[in-house]
Amino acid sequence: MASIVTFFVLALVGGDPQIRSLLVFGRVIRLLRIIRIYRRLVKMAQSRKIRYQKFGFNLDLSYITNQVIAMALPATGMESKFRNPLEEVQRFMRTMHQDHTGPKYLIFNLASERAYSAKLFDDQVETYPTDDHCPIMMEVLCEAIVTMEGFLAEHPRHIVAVHCKNGKGRTAQLIVSWLLYSGFSKATKFSSLPQVDALQWFSLKRTGKRDSVEVACEDPSQLRYIEYFHKVCQEGGYTAPSIALHKITLHTTPKMDRNKGCDPWFVIEMRGREVFDYSKEHVVQRMHAGREKIEFDANNTVVQGDVCITFYHHSEEPVSDEKMFYLWFHTGFIENNRLILTKSELDGCSRDEKNKVFAAGVKLELEFKSVKHARIPRYSMKSASRATSDVAQSMSVRMRMEVEDEERLARRGPLPDDTPFRLIASSCAFFAQARANESRLLQS
Repeated sequence: MASIVTFFVLALVGGDPQIRSLLVFGRVIRLLRIIRIYRRLVKMAQSRKIRYQKFGFNLDLSYITNQVIAMALPATGMESKFRNPLEEVQRFMRTMHQDHTGPKYLIFNLASERAYSAKLFDDQVETYPTDDHCPIMMEVLCEAIVTMEGFLAEHPRHIVAVHCKNGKGRTAQLIVSWLLYSGFSKATKFSSLPQVDALQWFSLKRTGKRDSVEVACEDPSQLRYIEYFHKVCQEGGYTAPSIALHKITLHTTPKMDRNKGCDPWFVIEMRGREVFDYSKEHVVQRMHAGREKIEFDANNTVVQGDVCITFYHHSEEPVSDEKMFYLWFHTGFIENNRLILTKSELDGCSRDEKNKVFAAGVKLELEFKSVKHARIPRYSMKSASRATSDVAQSMSVRMRMEVEDEERLARRGPLPDDTPFRLIASSCAFFAQARANESRLLQS
């Protein structure tokens, strides 16, 4: 549009040098503003995460444990400025985690929106496509955990690198689930709940702050699935019963239009397939400002396994349907045929911290009915191997010592006499291994 305006101005003013100078000046200012916005976007994409800046590398990559890495997407083109340059990730893996016998790494790609050939990383890539801001499905999550377990147990120098797009939400779900599965979090007690403990550990190693759990994993459904997986670890598996969704109740009115009301309806999906559309079965009701609740008949829709419910607001002027919020749940973890989710547990609502659209008291109630004579599949989850548990326990103890040292430094208290020697020994061992990897790569 700006180019069209410039063309007509030049056509009108002819060859006036002053006008031409002003137009050139305006273009320069516009270009500088674009550069400034671009730099802000890059800074936002790279902020609040620990970067790996050693041995000539500068990558959006963090060691959560000595064997598990969280990183951003290996990208090409313009996107590599926001994520990780693919060539640099290749160089990092082949320098730091490869020897004369071959690669010692395995990459887990969770990004459904970004696929690449496994040949770029010596066929050491496992792909588990998961949509952005959605949880990894339970069956897929268990499969990925078993694959991680098998690879890490093969050799003590094996490592896994997990990424989605930004190296947080989906990546956090998989790595935190592995921390719970391996028993890692048992020796790093930040809280009384293992899933919270593991989340805080991931946040500490990924962002530098263990209290920034919402930064590392900000989507409520992903957090819910971490809690689900903790129960899987405790019970040795999970079930996937068929249950009938009878009724949904939405409490408080979302302010979706100028009258501070909305016209809500919803869609139910399973395994990427729509199974119920409220707007096709019922007349969409008006929810006026100040209305305390509204009930929806779900027609006893039978659901099983991983289920997604998405709420929309219907508008007539202009005719459109705007996504309000959504949620994921698994039928195997529904207790007493009821699921109640508050604002902080609904994807899309939780980010409205100032209550501009969703009031603080917004709540969603789902009521189910049992399905008679329905077969209830059970999926077993084997325990972590002794080797994995032992390594996880010893590693977590060492890292907990590091955290205690950092906390002591923060309080400016005296360090134990052996602390400097312990930290120096650990650093020297790591650097020696990295240099050995580099020299072997150069010789080959």
